Amino acid sequence: MKKFFEIACYTALAFTAFGLGACSSDDKDKHTGGATEETQIAIEDKTIAGVSEKGPFVKGSAVRLYELNVDNLGQTGRAFTGKIASDRGDFRFTHLNLESQYVLLEANGFYRNEVSGKNSVASISLNALVDVSDRETANINLLTHLEYERVMYLVTEKKKSIAEAKEQAEKEVLATFGIEGDFAESEDLNIF
Repeated sequence: MKKFFEIACYTALAFTAFGLGACSSDDKDKHTGGATEETQIAIEDKTIAGVSEKGPFVKGSAVRLYELNVDNLGQTGRAFTGKIASDRGDFRFTHLNLESQYVLLEANGFYRNEVSGKNSVASISLNALVDVSDRETANINLLTHLEYERVMYLVTEKKKSIAEAKEQAEKEVLATFGIEGDFAESEDLNIF
């Protein structure tokens, strides 16, 4: 728990220092190239639930799930839209039928500041790239957001497998803050 708290503090500092809260990416589907050969897995009648947190996103904030192809992690054109269900940042997508196991989760909205307890004055957008083939939960947080673009680069430009890219990106993000060790995947972390 102490390590998680350290990670949360470092990422909160990085988020503030780099001003990533004001940034958003409009080029999600511009990524081209090709990953090493990946096996595509169809997903049937799947439920994916999680929380979205910088501090917890407030009730009513938008959350989207975009299906990604296995060749280059480009969007397939299939997207699902939902809302944050409570002020704890929780969301749920049910009865998903996907042609690919890779998805981009995106939360956009206001969040409760974990220090002041007040809602943010500006909205932010956070991303998470997730393989949903063997999971029912996936969280969106600062670490998933920080690793997202690095994973995209490693897959499309360096031709790494998606699994290799995710592992490398997570280690690089943590190393930036002087954190080493084995941790759960970023999408498994939750401040609660």
